Amino acid sequence: MRPLHRYATIVPGEYEGVIGGRLGLLRLVLCDDGPVTDARTGHEHTQPDVLCHLNARQARQLADRLHALADQLTTTTPPPRTTP
Repeated sequence: MRPLHRYATIVPGEYEGVIGGRLGLLRLVLCDDGPVTDARTGHEHTQPDVLCHLNARQARQLADRLHALADQLTTTTPPPRTTP
């Protein structure tokens, strides 16, 4: 079974027209790196990319949430090697 590799890309530079101007957007794309294997059946299939456009406020909220979650992660280090 192939390992699952999911990743995201963030692309700036898109705009949405609003009254009196343009609103800058970030495009968040969630992707799979190749086919995904169903754990129950073993069948491989591909999933479409998921796109989400974020305005500046939404992008900041997502960044704040990711930062808060990253602060909760624990980091483990292997025990030091001892020489006989």
